[in-house]
Amino acid sequence: MGILLSYSTFMTLVLILPRDEARWIFKIFHPSQGNPLPEKNYADDCRVFTPENPVSQYFNIYENVYDVHFVAHLAGWWFKMMIIRDAKIAWVISFSFELIEISFRHWLPNFWECWWDHMFLDLFGCNMFGIFLGSLTIKYIGVSRINWVYEKPKA
Repeated sequence: MGILLSYSTFMTLVLILPRDEARWIFKIFHPSQGNPLPEKNYADDCRVFTPENPVSQYFNIYENVYDVHFVAHLAGWWFKMMIIRDAKIAWVISFSFELIEISFRHWLPNFWECWWDHMFLDLFGCNMFGIFLGSLTIKYIGVSRINWVYEKPKA
């Protein structure tokens, strides 16, 4: 409990500090920490077929599938399904998250994605597969489904 409280206090301190001072604090722990991460723009080239690329003719899709966010979406929706335990509610939340991502892309450049990335890699790719894996895991473990909608008892 003491470690958790210390960590929470430290993260609260970092949260209220200006960005450069917060980065300086992380450099105290290790010199490689505290450097700004390079921004990656996911909407530079939205072509699906790139025949001129020497790595792959579908390099844009290849690059997005082998990105850390692909695994984060998949594992995140598996875990969310384990918590929510209702596929319909998970689908509504998944769709809502994608709408929020589209709505706030003027704030975060990483939210600019190609249309096929939003639809086929995020919504009907990782999110759907994560929800499916989560529901299979729930059935395997034997955890009961949560009914989020109140149904009036029949008289």
